[in-house]
Amino acid sequence: MMKQLLSLTVGIAAAMSTTAMSTTLNVAISAPGTLEATAGEQLADIDSIVVSGNINHADIETLRTASLDGQLTFIDLSEAAIEGNTLPDQAFSAQFSNNTHRPLKLKELILPEGITEFGYHTFTYCQNLERINIPSTVNQIGSGAFMGCYALKNLTLPEGVTSIPGSCFRDCYYIESLTLPSTITEIDNQAFYWAGLTSITLPEGLERIGQFGLSSNHFTHLEIPSTCKTLGQYSLYGLQSLTELVFKEENGEGIEIIPENCLNECPELQKIVFPSTVKEIRKDACSINENLKEFNLPEGLTRIEENAFNRSCATVIVVPSTVEYLGPHSLCALGLEAIYMKPVTPPATDFNTTINTIQQDINPFCFLNGRDAPYCNVPMYVPVGTKAAYLASTAWSFMTNIIETDTFPGEAGVEGIDADYSPAVTIIAGNGCALITNNSATTQPYAVYTLDGRSMAAGTLTAGETSVQLSAGLYIVKAGNETAKISVH
Repeated sequence: MMKQLLSLTVGIAAAMSTTAMSTTLNVAISAPGTLEATAGEQLADIDSIVVSGNINHADIETLRTASLDGQLTFIDLSEAAIEGNTLPDQAFSAQFSNNTHRPLKLKELILPEGITEFGYHTFTYCQNLERINIPSTVNQIGSGAFMGCYALKNLTLPEGVTSIPGSCFRDCYYIESLTLPSTITEIDNQAFYWAGLTSITLPEGLERIGQFGLSSNHFTHLEIPSTCKTLGQYSLYGLQSLTELVFKEENGEGIEIIPENCLNECPELQKIVFPSTVKEIRKDACSINENLKEFNLPEGLTRIEENAFNRSCATVIVVPSTVEYLGPHSLCALGLEAIYMKPVTPPATDFNTTINTIQQDINPFCFLNGRDAPYCNVPMYVPVGTKAAYLASTAWSFMTNIIETDTFPGEAGVEGIDADYSPAVTIIAGNGCALITNNSATTQPYAVYTLDGRSMAAGTLTAGETSVQLSAGLYIVKAGNETAKISVH
């Protein structure tokens, strides 16, 4: 009798379709584990099924097989109750063999309320899946649950979910929007690696983003909540469309350490806003961001390690007074025009004692400026009364254009913060000359001396740039209230 009823349902569904052959099977399960026996051979031919009653993991496997080997694209379990309220491991995952996979034909799945957990790799490479609801009762999702779901575009995770596990949405290339609940505290390793997200809102309460957690997405703007204190290596790597990144701060709470390789190779990134809570910026943290022009370095920052901002395009860099160490290449910027060093005590660098010299490859500021002058001739402004200490330090004696000043841009940072600030006179070395720029409308006297005190040139500066031709060597240049030692090549 049951078999006759099922056959009748199928026949009616097929007869009602006028635009395409669509067969829907309605099945009421009398006992868990009986779906295959109840539906019989019809499972091989249908493309849609509606199941009610109590089902178990064996019934889920029956549905998976029907979508893998048959034509099943639509499954409605809204009136079913799943044993243990758990969607089992690999419930609707592709079939894997010899490093290849065969995906299910499943396009849409409707799940019942009451489910609390998705197992491990539940929908891995279910690459035809376009629509699925996550019941409001779900509070745990297994690792790799939606990995490789290429066709999935939108998804909302319910309140109560606390963790996005490892590889959960990895390789979801076309997912555009994802709504995260306020209860999320962790985004684990590779959770959204190579997903296609164009925007995401990270809730306050998020504490950790693991390695490659948000890498290789398409955000243009991203805000890291103040509660997020832990970032894994490469957690924000390769964000191809990102133009601005903001680390939020609230009531003195915010991230303290920017880890190694955290934010590399974001080709469109132009601005980073750091909170005042940052103490260390680790090796390669923000390197190879060649459009990065604006980033604030807050007071309280003590350490900037090797390559931290290597290959930015900042033209002016301000180092806060609290910095104690600058690693090799840490603040290298192509086109660097001025450095403002607020520390009264010269920060430590990696000085090569073996050959008793500072090498270009271990200097914090090793790129050339726009006039092709050597990096060591970039004007470096230090607090009044500290020039002698910088020149006496073997770690900084390689800088030949150290200038004392009591006026610094508004706060530690780079261009974009008090960008209109300019000293009255700047002095740098050019090719076979000293380049002296009078930035004021008032004329300024200048004089050039050799290191043994012989006068080489003198005159009056009008507004703009003056070139003083010199032979190769070291010189002392005095202009207005500024004095600098330069190396002419």
